[in-house]
Amino acid sequence: MVITKLGDLGETDFFNGERVKKTDPRIGFLSDFDFFVCVLGVFIYYVKKSGGNFEILESLQDFFMKLPSLMFDKKLTCNLMEVENWAKILEEEVRKIEEKTGKIKSFIKPRGNFVFCFGNLARSSARKLELKFWEIKESYKLNEIFGVFLNRVSDFLFVFTIQNGRD
Repeated sequence: MVITKLGDLGETDFFNGERVKKTDPRIGFLSDFDFFVCVLGVFIYYVKKSGGNFEILESLQDFFMKLPSLMFDKKLTCNLMEVENWAKILEEEVRKIEEKTGKIKSFIKPRGNFVFCFGNLARSSARKLELKFWEIKESYKLNEIFGVFLNRVSDFLFVFTIQNGRD
């Protein structure tokens, strides 16, 4: 049932069933998280449509669907190795792309075709998510590997977009 009216007074359920205010910083983080995953989905659509290599993006989106639980659910035994491995995978992908395209030395204006525009929107959404993570890290005793991972995501999306989205 979608309409429960449980959130009508400004509270919502968190992972462990805890009731929290909708102004809780974790809920703000999850809102930005949700936005990022949606934008990433649109980006994947346009990369697929353009004939680009979308498999890593789909795998990344699949991993993102597990990330909030790994970060916030204290009942789960968080496999930090999986997060570290993804950070390493993305770092290696950035290195490979930069070998082909050369290092980017200036900011790229986010305009042009759909792949380029949505890639830049996904990248900036990932960056916003990373900043939100660092805002809440100390208060909720979150492991910094999540911040490192989110930084690698925005780095990867930056170079991937340049490689796949230029006209």
